[in-house]
Amino acid sequence: MPYFSDHNLILQPLEMPNTGLRPGQLGSLHSILAHFSVYQEPALISLPTGYGKTAILMAVPFILKANRVLIVEPSDALRKQTTSHFKELSTLRKLGVIPNDIGNPRVLGQKGRPASTDEWAALEDYDVIISTPQSLSPGADPNPPADLFDVIIFDEAHHVPADTWTAFLNHFLDAKNVFLTATPFRRDRKIIPGRMAYWYPVSKASQERAFGKVSFTAAAVRNDNDDGEIDRSVAATAVRQLRSDRTNGFDHRIFARAGSITKARDLV
Repeated sequence: MPYFSDHNLILQPLEMPNTGLRPGQLGSLHSILAHFSVYQEPALISLPTGYGKTAILMAVPFILKANRVLIVEPSDALRKQTTSHFKELSTLRKLGVIPNDIGNPRVLGQKGRPASTDEWAALEDYDVIISTPQSLSPGADPNPPADLFDVIIFDEAHHVPADTWTAFLNHFLDAKNVFLTATPFRRDRKIIPGRMAYWYPVSKASQERAFGKVSFTAAAVRNDNDDGEIDRSVAATAVRQLRSDRTNGFDHRIFARAGSITKARDLV
């Protein structure tokens, strides 16, 4: 029997740190089940950055009783990271939502496009394949069998409008597709295909203290009509705080979010 059909999740709510699932995680999983009871189109799940998307990524194959899962990551670094965690089901074990005595699924971090039908067939030996569009996107001969995957999970799903991502949807027509992202609306107004199945707001996550204690520091802005001045003031304030933290022994980073690649380069 396939791995995910043979094991069940313990869908218990969070009772103490790192035991059970957060409200938004439980809501996501139940919403995915509800979605596919009605629709065949992709399910779009939006969770705030840092809320625990990895747990959802690992839990979806269990609740959908998947036969073989493909996880599409946008970069090689994320492919490696997700493969490492998935091989041990580390997040689910840490949360106590799977039995301690169950084994691990057969997981492959696929790099490089299969060059023959035999190489595609070799993927059938695994429960989970984790790859990137550059390696596994259909469209070039030889193509994979159309029934190779019955569940496909797109991480960082705001990339899906790209041709290499939508090729999965057009080829694996019978697969259940789940899109995970913190940003379901693109600035270029391209539509992420599928139906919004669940959206968990940052305000709710903050209220349940999912991010720990948040402190706000004011930046001294001389001219709040000058966008460049605002950016420089906020950046200077952030750097001062970072230096202070590191002086006090904290291995901290600055995480900045920008509206475009050009804007991000300007901020750097």
